[in-house]
Amino acid sequence: MTMTPFRTMSFLLLPLMLSVMACGGVQSTTMPSSLGTGATTISSDRHGSPSPSNPTNNTTEVHGIVRSLAGACPTLRLSVESRIVTTTASTEFSHGGCAAVRVGSSVEVKGTAQADGSVAASRLEIRGEPDENDDNEENEVEGVIVNKAGVCPSLTFTIGRTSVRTNAATSFHDVSCAALVNGMAVEVKGQRQSDGTLLASRVEGHDD
Repeated sequence: MTMTPFRTMSFLLLPLMLSVMACGGVQSTTMPSSLGTGATTISSDRHGSPSPSNPTNNTTEVHGIVRSLAGACPTLRLSVESRIVTTTASTEFSHGGCAAVRVGSSVEVKGTAQADGSVAASRLEIRGEPDENDDNEENEVEGVIVNKAGVCPSLTFTIGRTSVRTNAATSFHDVSCAALVNGMAVEVKGQRQSDGTLLASRVEGHDD
């Protein structure tokens, strides 16, 4: 039996069309227009393509009381409970802005966990202010002494954004009152006063 050219070409193209459908890709096969009144396109679609993998998400949240504070706005380094938090010019502050962050403030921090365990804050929200009328509340600040003035035992100096005062009731450990100088690293514990200063009950020297 003699096949017409159209049937012969269809017979040759059939395996090709079947192989295209068997493959997952999106391909098309077009029959020449000479075999009929127009071209015929056969397509096959791939379904269920895998989604790109999600990037690693290091976003974290920290809630608690600011226990120590150093630096100058907008670049702060604070301890929220036991977690170190850092801020930059890109950090979003709420309820008073960067200047309202104080030792004793209750804060909520959202940011990115760093390799050293600290959190680079993208947003810092102040949830509560320290109670300055609570005489029994002890605050702590650590950092480098700047702007030291006065005569022992009544000194004033600044650590970060906190003004510190000492008096005759202040105890000194690993450093004497007379040995305090600008640039020295110390840790201060005391009570927050109504004017925002920290009245030191204890000053401890740091080796670093």
